[in-house]
Amino acid sequence: MLDSDSLVLDLGANDGTFSRDVINRFGCRVVALEAMADLVARIVPHQKLSVCHEAISGSTGSIEIGRYEKRCASVGGPMAGETPASTVTVRSISLHDLMVREKIEEIDLVKVDVEGAELAMFDSASDQDILACKQITVEFHDFLYPETTGHVEAIKRRLASLGFRVIAFSLDNTDVLFINKSAGVSLVAVIWLETAVKYSRGAVRHAKRLLARK
Repeated sequence: MLDSDSLVLDLGANDGTFSRDVINRFGCRVVALEAMADLVARIVPHQKLSVCHEAISGSTGSIEIGRYEKRCASVGGPMAGETPASTVTVRSISLHDLMVREKIEEIDLVKVDVEGAELAMFDSASDQDILACKQITVEFHDFLYPETTGHVEAIKRRLASLGFRVIAFSLDNTDVLFINKSAGVSLVAVIWLETAVKYSRGAVRHAKRLLARK
């Protein structure tokens, strides 16, 4: 579904690896958002890559992010027995305002790995904003914050009601793909994703865990 005319949003770009791989493979344009200044500094410039030092969220303004020694920075707050090593306040922007600012009317792929901010992002996005996306791949973070599982499931139900196919590539919600039915993906392709791709990925993850134990 991606080619040189496609537009990809990389929300939670980290060091730009995903953006770079997508550009190299498909030659498409990427708009990348990353909240952490040290990670933004590591993103290699490219003529087809627009890098924004800000966090996606439910509103445009600012957001406080906790930094932790043993895991990624997060807006979700500390877990039990945990204290953030530091906190940082960064610019934030809603999905709608990002689309308006960047003059985006249609998005071929949105990758979302924003350490808990995905909940507010989806909650504030209108149906029209979401339907402008052909594919959305999300790492939800209820594996860290189990109290948000109901919220995550409500988001999945909402997108399904809007006409998205929901494909979970993991046993939890860490790898969920939403495909807009209006994008024209065939049922055969969906079945292939739900079977061959899903279970081959699972086998690879299981093999890696076994090797790590040795």
